[in-house]
Amino acid sequence: MPAQRGFNLLVVHGDGRRIARVTLPRWLILAVLGLSLAVPASVAVIYTDYLQLRNRRASLNELTTRVAEQQEVIDTSRSKMRQIHAEIDGWRDLQARIWEPFGPEDGSAKRVTGIGGGTGPVGAAETPDRTAIGDELEQLAGIVKKEGDNLRALERFLGRATRALAALPSRWPVRGQVNSGYGIRASPWLAKSEFHSGLDIGAPVGTPVKSPAPGTVVFA
Repeated sequence: MPAQRGFNLLVVHGDGRRIARVTLPRWLILAVLGLSLAVPASVAVIYTDYLQLRNRRASLNELTTRVAEQQEVIDTSRSKMRQIHAEIDGWRDLQARIWEPFGPEDGSAKRVTGIGGGTGPVGAAETPDRTAIGDELEQLAGIVKKEGDNLRALERFLGRATRALAALPSRWPVRGQVNSGYGIRASPWLAKSEFHSGLDIGAPVGTPVKSPAPGTVVFA
């Protein structure tokens, strides 16, 4: 049998006397050398990965904080947009109340009950979380523009109405009880109905009468 190749380790005393001799196999020496090289390399790789993971964790924490701040800004923006929508709805109600005395033909079209027609397919309602902020802002800008046009139209109409109202009497010529109103009445002279074209206001004799608007006195 061929002799196994190995390494001999001699332990020698200080005076030159040999104390012990140890024979080490070749594979054991190579294994020790390999481990002495592999262990530091593995530790270096593991430490490098640890540093990278720590940096990534710090970046992730920073990103999480930034996302939370942006979500808070988004929630605040949506809350303000809801408030603006509520304010615009208040404008619409105010416009409807202003237009109402002038009749439906003078105001803008309003949704009322009793509208017939088929029922179309109803889609799933989108939650605010699924709606983009940009789309909400664009929609809000369109609503504000439309309501602005309606307010300008109302301003023009009220300007014309103000001029018309300025030509009408704004006060009574005398303070007193209305004894006979305008329109059909029972005649105080004859036993039948008649048309009364004015207002009879009762007041003590000698009460000053002031004209509420420019005009010509035809009978007194």
